[in-house]
Amino acid sequence: MDNLALAYYRVSSKRQGDRWSLVAQQEAVQKVARQRSYSIALECQDVKSGSSMDRSGLRKILAEVETGQYNYLLVWRLNRLTRSLADFLKMTAICQDNDTQIVSLMEPAQEDAIGRLQQQIYVMFGEWQLGVLKDNQKMAYQQKMNEGKLLSSSVPLGYEYVAGQAKVVAAESQIVQYIYAEYSLGRLGYRKLAECIHQKFDYALTPNGVAKILRNRVYTGVLENQYGRQANLFPRIIEDRQFEHVQRIRQSRQVTKKHASNEFLQHKVVCPVCGGSLTPTHMIRGHRQYDYWYCARSACSGIRINEADLLAQLDAHLMTLIDNHLRERLLEEIRQRSVMKPMVSQMIDQTKLFQQFETGELSSEELAEQLAQAKVIKQRVTTNQIAQKQLELKVRGLLSKLDQTGTEGLLAGLDIDHIEINGLKQVTGLFIQPVPKINLFKLGDVDT
Repeated sequence: MDNLALAYYRVSSKRQGDRWSLVAQQEAVQKVARQRSYSIALECQDVKSGSSMDRSGLRKILAEVETGQYNYLLVWRLNRLTRSLADFLKMTAICQDNDTQIVSLMEPAQEDAIGRLQQQIYVMFGEWQLGVLKDNQKMAYQQKMNEGKLLSSSVPLGYEYVAGQAKVVAAESQIVQYIYAEYSLGRLGYRKLAECIHQKFDYALTPNGVAKILRNRVYTGVLENQYGRQANLFPRIIEDRQFEHVQRIRQSRQVTKKHASNEFLQHKVVCPVCGGSLTPTHMIRGHRQYDYWYCARSACSGIRINEADLLAQLDAHLMTLIDNHLRERLLEEIRQRSVMKPMVSQMIDQTKLFQQFETGELSSEELAEQLAQAKVIKQRVTTNQIAQKQLELKVRGLLSKLDQTGTEGLLAGLDIDHIEINGLKQVTGLFIQPVPKINLFKLGDVDT
């Protein structure tokens, strides 16, 4: 279908003004779409900074672009997509590869190299604006710190912001005191403390939230940050002696980032709760050592999986794949998913066109148009045939390692895109870079 479009909207925070709101962007984009007869098939939005591509709505939009079904990607301004030129170039490459034009309502540009250069200049300006805003914010914070003022209205658990000052909230301060008192005994970890707080106070905290409270010196009445140190900005909730005791317990547990023995899994294991990457950790408690992967996002309820269990499951799956002729099954899956079949079916028989022209079914203008279209389709088929052969060769080369190494070495050598696990800590998917959309564990008779 011609004029099929996607639409994307973004604000940095829920407090963003009406002129920039998601609703205002949506109304403006939909109005232009109606005027130009665009059919919007999918709309996505995010409430997040444009300095990163780690946005669920944006990921969904780009995944749809990669299907090659859409003619346009509509945005109110280009800085709604991103404020980074590097990220914008990645997006434009994806759109160009799939014949999708980025259309900005406030920054019109023609559909050619000059137009793409215009768009890049707009994004460069947006990136510069973001840098200026950050610099101004840092200077404002430094000035406030020098004057002995709170930096913002955002205060930690146990306090509330009232007329430029931090005031103690009695009910919340009891939770903070309970956390410090229980952790000082050295019996409970962050996760168990979070569970106890929920049971005793009916208050939800993540393990990361507990950790942040335990390392926040502000509860002793001292604010420390990159802008300096100020005392008496916050009323004291915890005594200095208790705070230092807690820090010694935290340090004695020696929680450090994972050593690099299995670095090939870094940023590859996907959290089944929030979709982020699991972080490796090496922990020593007394004479016992633990290696596990956990979700470090503070907003995530979290999951952690023992590394030995993770590797054992991957090892078992790989052995089953080898026994079930992985190479042949994967290549067959690639061919089945190939776009070649529908493209070949679209190829136009030029002999038939000339016959239609001779019988008067086509005018000379129509014949020229059909021949031009046939040429474009033939070029695309040729390009895709080359790409298909290159992909198969790359996969063959990658999987040839199956014949040269055991599963442990194979995991380190595979160009892993990501690994999926479920809430029961079962490994359900292994995806490699050449074919990141094909789950190797779904091939053949491999159970997951």
